[in-house]
Amino acid sequence: MASAWLCRITYAAALAAALALLGLASAALPPLWLALLADVAATLVVFLGSLAADNASVYDPYWSLAPPLLCLCLKHASGGLFGAWHARQALVVALVLVWAARFHVQLPWAGWTRGLAHEDWRYSDWRPKLRKRTTYWAFALLSLHLTPTLLVFLALAPASLVALASTQRGLGWLDVVGALIGGAAIAIEAVADAQLHAFRKTDAYAQGAPCERGLWAWSRHPNYFGEVLFWLSLLVVGLSSGLLASYPWMPVGAIAMYALIRYASVPMMDERSLALRPGYDVLMKEVSALMLWPRMSSS
Repeated sequence: MASAWLCRITYAAALAAALALLGLASAALPPLWLALLADVAATLVVFLGSLAADNASVYDPYWSLAPPLLCLCLKHASGGLFGAWHARQALVVALVLVWAARFHVQLPWAGWTRGLAHEDWRYSDWRPKLRKRTTYWAFALLSLHLTPTLLVFLALAPASLVALASTQRGLGWLDVVGALIGGAAIAIEAVADAQLHAFRKTDAYAQGAPCERGLWAWSRHPNYFGEVLFWLSLLVVGLSSGLLASYPWMPVGAIAMYALIRYASVPMMDERSLALRPGYDVLMKEVSALMLWPRMSSS
């Protein structure tokens, strides 16, 4: 059990550690790499909270809390939050803020209010496989805390560069494309999560049926599809800025995010649904794994 107080104190300490590092080392490193160190430092503090609670789910909200805070800190380093804003800076920060706010409003984390009575099955399933507690927590540090932090940082990097640059190209057609993709991504995630939430209140769900309503009739994981699109949108806006020319590795983040979702998260969720939901094997043959696509006949 992770109490609400432990969760709150953990995140307050993580924020304090990140801000302290940003203040102490502000003159020693370029802002982008300083932000990475602060991100890792905050993750290590959250890991200590997970360890204290014996529950890796303490990390759950971190991946969606860090991006808006990082963007705001980098904008602060580029003339301050109350100074002049380039239109593209406003665009990427707005996209990230709306994305994060949607997640926290629509899917509020129990750790803030009630505490955590259970560990996410995606974490707890590793315990019997790894057997020893020390082995599990070494794995949790590297794979369940640091790896997602670094992956999100990489995927956010194009937006981070934009937030940091007070001087850059004017808005162009790619910015419009990026904004449309980002808006669509957030809308898809919101609709998919709302439809799944409503389905979980039905008798069909209680009887083990998979969700096949709305967007879920077009994709087995429309929420994941929206997530892939969101990170793509930040890359598109970053490309429009012209700032990525000196950083040829920048597309790696969005590509890695897609690979993780498509080849790790989707198979993991499908495997669980196959075990729990009768008829899911037929659904897998008929419904697209990720992209929204018309249903195909399995005959």
